[in-house]
Amino acid sequence: HVAEACRLVGAHLVHISTDYVFDGTMGRPYTEWDEPRPRSVYGCSKLAGEHEAGAQATIVRTAWLAGAGGSNAVRTVLDLAVDPDRALAFVDDQRGSPTVAEDLAQVLLRLASDRRVGLFHVTNQGSATWYELARHVLTVAGHDPARLRPVSTADLRPQRLAVRPVEAVLDNAALRFAGLPLLSQWQDAVTALVRRLQDPSNS
Repeated sequence: HVAEACRLVGAHLVHISTDYVFDGTMGRPYTEWDEPRPRSVYGCSKLAGEHEAGAQATIVRTAWLAGAGGSNAVRTVLDLAVDPDRALAFVDDQRGSPTVAEDLAQVLLRLASDRRVGLFHVTNQGSATWYELARHVLTVAGHDPARLRPVSTADLRPQRLAVRPVEAVLDNAALRFAGLPLLSQWQDAVTALVRRLQDPSNS
């Protein structure tokens, strides 16, 4: 319906998709030209959304989003770390592309204003496991990262309803080929986000 409405009024559609469209078995970062093979209903629905968006849309796949608002992994780590006696455990056998929402928004604005048609992977650069991301957040926030324990996906209780791809790092190849600037390294972006979340003036 959104795609049809955009066509009727001449608006440009930017559709947000996800790393869940891949099965995580490639063994290298996924480019925009790799065949999607979703393993969950969620991944299938996002891939269907890409198809429905149509050939004149901008489709942006992103991953592991965190920002100043809403629920996300960075906020979760900071909230859990407040209790010094709480045991902390994060998954260390899933790897992806941590992305800060504010950074993503700048690229979305550029792609939308340029009406740049096509499929783009847009993430902060580099990759991490959830455990590595959590350790970085704890370190930047001034907490002891030794509190953190790595666990496997199989150890999670309860198990997640949507099967997450194990290795779903997104290569931002289309951005590079288009000559558009890439986002910063995820460590730098997450460091800035943690400091922003810790700033009392932002509360």
